[in-house]
Amino acid sequence: MKLKTFTLAALLPMGLLLMANVAQAQQFQIDSTHESIDELGSKQQERLATAGLNFLKLSQSARGAGMADAYTSVADDISAAFWNPAGLTDIPKLAWTTTYTRWVARTQLFSGALAYNTGSSRTGVLGISLVYLKPEDVEETTIWEPGGTGRIINAKDMALSAIYALRFTDKLSFGLSFSWVHEAILDRSFNTGVFGVGTIFHTGFRNLRLAMSLRNLGRDGQYEQVSFWMPLNYHMAISDELYGKKGDPAYLTVAFESIYAIDYDQRYHIGGELWLGNVLALRGGYKFNYDAETFSLGAGVKYEVTQGRKLMLDLSYTDFGYLLTPPLRLTLSGEF
Repeated sequence: MKLKTFTLAALLPMGLLLMANVAQAQQFQIDSTHESIDELGSKQQERLATAGLNFLKLSQSARGAGMADAYTSVADDISAAFWNPAGLTDIPKLAWTTTYTRWVARTQLFSGALAYNTGSSRTGVLGISLVYLKPEDVEETTIWEPGGTGRIINAKDMALSAIYALRFTDKLSFGLSFSWVHEAILDRSFNTGVFGVGTIFHTGFRNLRLAMSLRNLGRDGQYEQVSFWMPLNYHMAISDELYGKKGDPAYLTVAFESIYAIDYDQRYHIGGELWLGNVLALRGGYKFNYDAETFSLGAGVKYEVTQGRKLMLDLSYTDFGYLLTPPLRLTLSGEF
């Protein structure tokens, strides 16, 4: 029975991804017959700008962003609510987090999460999370009134999620999330629901961990006359401690991640986190095959208020080149 459970949990994200894309893959195979490599490259470029609700792909915690998003297999705190829900099984009892992000083009991004570990092998961990993005209000302009019409255009994006995580064995955890997503501009809006699923497997070799995460799985959307895909992403990740082990006064974690995005080619993240005195964390990482994002840097401090009660403050910086303002993230979280 345990073997069947392990197999199901480990392969479920891959199965969902295959089901979600089988029709697209079949059509691509038919259209690609006898085409040259250059023509296939053009087909891949046609995927750009085909997904909507892209705020769902933005990083929500300074810790993960500081590692250049190479965090799916590292997530072991409340921020796992945004990266890999399976990681919530590592929170001790009750945990919370809130993050502010100064995004590009004067856009503000806020997020928060709360999770409770029941301690039961049946009920597992229950959690909720909220993501809210607010672009800057701008005045409407037209060809006839380039200086502005006086009408203010405002927009917002929001995702409210319910999360469930369960530890099957001491080596395997599973997580599932459902999000209600809302997007509005002026007096028009769009609503839908998306699912997420993830697993973390402790191999037993050193501290090696393998993880998978499928995010934003849902039906295609349509706004007015425009149809679009959900921003589906599939992550495969691996991490280990090169020096020390988790909980030691000092240890170094490195992680590598491969990402398949429905609207882009394959991407890769690599990152590391060094803990000193189990109080100060230094982080860094790099993203490959991105148009703007490159390296990330971050730091964090952990303060033990009392036995079993902790507060964490994290900061991160992501390089966006010289054309865009680099995003800055500030995260405050706690465990009880």
